[in-house]
Amino acid sequence: MAAITFDTLRINNNLKARGFTEEQAAVLTETVQEAIKFAVDTHEPQDLDGFATKGDIVEVKNNIKESSAELRTEIKEVRYEILKWMIPLILGLYGLIVFKNF
Repeated sequence: MAAITFDTLRINNNLKARGFTEEQAAVLTETVQEAIKFAVDTHEPQDLDGFATKGDIVEVKNNIKESSAELRTEIKEVRYEILKWMIPLILGLYGLIVFKNF
């Protein structure tokens, strides 16, 4: 069971400095402390399965970089294939236009 600590005196003084009475500040600080304790006590470790670790994030970044490099290579190949077919087609059409005019 994990414990989360925070400075209740600082919170209490901060609330009083902003216009809360001593009693209001104490009640609010205690309520926040109880809410945090409840959240920590009722939290189950398997709930962390959906969260990403720093290692997970680094792995995803690396996968994205690899995928980007692969996509760039494929785009270059497709461009080459398009040009390989378009240049002869354009030259052929130009030749037909020139031949028709003579």
